[in-house]
Order: sequence, then structure tokens, then C-alpha cells
Amino acid sequence: MKRLFILFLVFSFTKLQAQIYQVKKGESLSGILYRNVAGKIYGPNNNLAKTLKLNPKINDPDQILKGSTIHLPAGLPGPTQWEIANGVQKKSTDAIRSSNQTKNIREELKNHNTKTESLKSIEKSSKKEDHNIKIVEQEPANHVQNPRRKNLETFFRFGLKSQSIQALETSTGSTTNLVSENNLQYHIGLRQKLNDRSNLLIEFFAETVNFSGSSSLTLTDAKQSLTAAKLVYERKEIVKKLNLNTSFGYQERIFLNSTGVNQIEFTKRSIPFVSFELEFPLWSTENNFNFIGSMNYQYYLSTTSSDYNTDAGNLISLSLVSTYDFREIYFLNLGMSANYLKISSDYLDQTEKSYFIFTNLGVKF
Repeated sequence: MKRLFILFLVFSFTKLQAQIYQVKKGESLSGILYRNVAGKIYGPNNNLAKTLKLNPKINDPDQILKGSTIHLPAGLPGPTQWEIANGVQKKSTDAIRSSNQTKNIREELKNHNTKTESLKSIEKSSKKEDHNIKIVEQEPANHVQNPRRKNLETFFRFGLKSQSIQALETSTGSTTNLVSENNLQYHIGLRQKLNDRSNLLIEFFAETVNFSGSSSLTLTDAKQSLTAAKLVYERKEIVKKLNLNTSFGYQERIFLNSTGVNQIEFTKRSIPFVSFELEFPLWSTENNFNFIGSMNYQYYLSTTSSDYNTDAGNLISLSLVSTYDFREIYFLNLGMSANYLKISSDYLDQTEKSYFIFTNLGVKF
């Protein structure tokens, strides 16, 4: 019993002589001893063995956590290994070591008080509302997050489109009206985040169109497949909460061509365009639901070839989209748009009205 009491006194005296040190990011146990404790780190009666004895919770000296506090041995009289290597005088090093020890104790007390106040505030708020407190494990000091996480996203869009076309032949003054319903449209897009306020988007389209007219009309190749592609630069909050999307690309469009009395054939042409879209938030909720409105103006450039000429055209669109993000990885969009297009080709003035309902499903990387 007497021997146990003597061992307890020796251990308590050793604890009182020990320094308290708070681990910083990127530090190892041997590096801390090298800079703060006088005497050899390794070898007989070494500081590393003393430190592990003072800190029985340390299983691996190479894996110590940032922000944790450890007890360092008092060390031998004289300078530390770092002080010897850098030629620092003993008098100044003792003052520096004492100052560091006082600073570490103050930081430990400050952190302890902060944690106590945080726990009290959580207890008070949990009495008012039912909170799920998520405990996060402390990261190692050398942990670095991946800066590219969630900077890239891809999405797939599926939609149904109804369309009506009115074509006026300027030479004869005759008018042709056609409609197409339940057109299938597919989009696939890839969006890269450039910074906190801008993105770059590449998008590809494919559309299947089925035209129908009056029973007296004879249609040639009434089923058409169209494609399009565009590159978009998205800029957030140009004015308050307004976003501006600028894009350019090409789009295949259908032009009517009268080949005789009540006989219509279709001509498919690829036309380049530039567009400007203004997005504005309408409503948002705390559970990641957002409603966004947008206005789009698309300008089709005039083209000239050996087969046909196309004058400049204008497209105006109004859209309403609801978005929902879940698990911080996936997102779902539901939307609708109304479009009005006026474009001319050769001796034909063509007007199109269309309505589009679509859904997006995307993944963030």
C-alpha cells in the first residue's frame, strides 16, 4: 500500500511538471518534442517514451488529432534540439518556452469555455424544438478536402412539345397551317462550375416531330428528326438576384415547301443562333424547393447557301421551373415554357407557336 502511494505521488508530481500543449495542423509528436522539450527524443530515458507514458490515450505517435491537448515532459535543463540547431541562447528559449506554455493553457481554457457555452445553447434550443444533433468525428491534422467536389454536374431532360406552324408564301399569298402534337424531345447536358458566380454548360438536343394537317393536304416525310447543340455561359447575380445566361450554337428547323396544289414537303436546315436568357427567383423554401422564372430571346443568324437563303429570325420564350435538390448530390426539375418564333426563308414567312413540358434529373460530382 505504501509503495502504491509513493508511485501515485511520483506520477502526480510528474503531471504537475508536464507542459500542456495543443496540437496544430500538420504537427507530429516527434516534431513537437523537437521544438518544445529539452533532451533527446529517442534513446534511453527518451522524451518520446515519457510523453507516451503521460498520454496513455495516444496509440500511434504518428496519428495525433489537430486541436487535441497533450502533456509534454518537463525535459532536461538546457535548450531543445531545435534551439541547439538554430543557435538560440538558453535564457531566451526558457522565456519563449514559458510564454508558449502560458499561451497553450489560456487557449485550452478558452476552448473549454467555448465548448461549454455551445453545449448550453444546444440544450436550451433542444427544449424548444426537437433537434437531431449530428456528431462529427474530428479530422486528422493532415486531412485536406477535395476542392473539385460538386463542381461538375450532368443532367438528362425529357419533354413533350406541341407545335403549330403557319407558313405564308410571299409570291402567291397562300397560307398553310400545320400542327404537331406530343413531340418527344431529349436533352443531355454537362455543367462545369468555374467559380462561385459562373458556370459553363454544354447541351445537346434531339427531337422527333410528327406533322399533321387538313385531310386535303398531302404531306411528304411528315415525321422529322431534329438536332441542336449549344454552349452556354451562366453568370449569377448580375443585378441583385438576376442571372444572365449567354449562349450560341446551332439548331435544325423545319421549313414548309409547296410542291403543288395541296402538296407540302419539308426542308430541314441547320441555323446558327445566339441567345440571352434572364433568370429570376420567384419563391424558395427551406427544404431545397425553388421556383424560377426566365425570359429568353434567341436570334437566328441569316445564312446563304447554293440551295437556299434564310433571313434572320427571332424567338421569344417564357419559362417557369421548379427545382429540388436532395442529398446534396441529385437534383430534379419540373418546368414548362411557351415559345414564339418568326423566321423567313427564300420566299416564305414562317411563324411557329409551341408549348413545352419537361423534367430534368441530374447528378452533381
